[in-house]
Amino acid sequence: MAAGELRPYAARMNEIEDAPVLIVGAGPVGLSMALLLGRFGIRSVIVERRRGLSAHPRARFVNARTREILRQLGLEQAAREVAIPDGVATCVLWTPALVAPEVKRVEIESLGPATGEPLSPSPGITTSQDRLDPILRQAVLARGLTDIRSGCRLVGLAQDDQSVTAACVDEASGEPVEIRAGYLVAADGASSTIRELLQIEREGPAFVGHSINIHFRADLRAALRGRPVNMAMILNPAQPGLLLNIDGAERWTAQAIYSPAAGHRAEDFTPDRCTSIVRTQVGQPDLPVEIIGVAPWASAAQVATRFSVGRVFLAGDSAQEMPPAGGFGMNTGIQEAHNLAWKLAAVLNGWAGPSLLDTYDTERRPVGQWVTRQALLNLTSVGRVESPDGSPPQVKLGRPEFFRELGLVFGATYLKGAVVSDAAASAAESGSVTEYRPAASPGSRAPHCWIEVDDKHVSTLDLWGEGFTLLASGSAAPWLGEIETVAKSSRIPLRTLSCADQSLAELYGLGERGAVLVRPDGYVAWRSADTAAVKPVAEALTSVLRSAE
Repeated sequence: MAAGELRPYAARMNEIEDAPVLIVGAGPVGLSMALLLGRFGIRSVIVERRRGLSAHPRARFVNARTREILRQLGLEQAAREVAIPDGVATCVLWTPALVAPEVKRVEIESLGPATGEPLSPSPGITTSQDRLDPILRQAVLARGLTDIRSGCRLVGLAQDDQSVTAACVDEASGEPVEIRAGYLVAADGASSTIRELLQIEREGPAFVGHSINIHFRADLRAALRGRPVNMAMILNPAQPGLLLNIDGAERWTAQAIYSPAAGHRAEDFTPDRCTSIVRTQVGQPDLPVEIIGVAPWASAAQVATRFSVGRVFLAGDSAQEMPPAGGFGMNTGIQEAHNLAWKLAAVLNGWAGPSLLDTYDTERRPVGQWVTRQALLNLTSVGRVESPDGSPPQVKLGRPEFFRELGLVFGATYLKGAVVSDAAASAAESGSVTEYRPAASPGSRAPHCWIEVDDKHVSTLDLWGEGFTLLASGSAAPWLGEIETVAKSSRIPLRTLSCADQSLAELYGLGERGAVLVRPDGYVAWRSADTAAVKPVAEALTSVLRSAE
């Protein structure tokens, strides 16, 4: 069915439906999903079993690609304000204790200036999830398109050709709650109830290591000696682990490695023992320490064999549970939401057929597999994979790629899916972990470039978001008005621009009459080095929106 023949979802909604999209999970992935849907005017309901936000820092890195999404949402500055200041925490140390001379020092290339110009106007930052979640939640509430139902746990679901019905329970009263929506996004974490209900299997090791997170407050200025430490890998056989800088000041997390196979138990990590661990890792036996919280956790490297079943989609940890080495888990989930949101909006608003949604699995599952595998290699290289015989893990110096993953940050490419590929495209699976060369081949992230638009100096990244963008090289392209008419007749949101900037033409591989079509998520959908006709552009736009048919 052509896009123009579809009726907008709002005209088809049954009165008993709560919203077009139900999101399960109010973590950073679920909240980002609601915000990204809201850009297209799509209402949503979020159900979350917890009553409040998590107090544990958990995820810490917001890489440049994710920060670009926050930029699109108007939240980049708010996230920056709660991040560790520039220059305060930019390196990783390997050392027997924080006070001791380091054995190795590495600058984190995927954060800070290394991911800035010329790659992105939004370099990566360090800000923990307990500081980012409130910003996302406040923005969701301010947008007014999402109903957040806390203390509500999903226990069952059913779907048909028209909708998804979720059976939930109010945790406080025990009363059943039924929610009906057009589509459901499962952002309910690694132990996803929805994934289990759908009987989606996972591939990869279920357990690769056990750790205790000890969130604490202490003055570590004497031990730091002015060094900009983001984290310290502790090479201490008696107490291996790492120290994580949370706020650039006095809040830290100590991670202690333990092994259940050797008889270790999470309940053995009492406040006194946790204090002793912190002092050992810092190297100050009399250090005043305030323990804020203790949380055991196990790392895994598993990816779902399917990212969708019918009208239900997995995102974030429910889709892939990856080791924390490199800080890619939250980033991957938010980027999945970015991929899925515009596709749901296209179907719900009537400018694409349902087959477009099949491209979510096609595009994102290979990326999830790629990133998860690299995170596992990172973890293995620093010695944090648990030995089956119970021998205590020991921290190692790590592989050369660790903390140099610019390719993972920017280089994921969709060879198949909602793109019209050309010979220059390359699969994400074969991409470089460390190297990224900006290119505008179909299926790749449309690269950043400063250009002049309406007498304003803007990044190309600021042109994408609320619909498709057709960017033509050259000072004038008279056929742009014609393609706008074609798009309007099919209700496809499309912005057209001409740009005579030679640096843009070179970066994007365009001739004097070239053009590039960029999707709402900032990925190149189609490119032609030389075109001066409406027909190929219209065909490309139609092909993208019907790519899975």
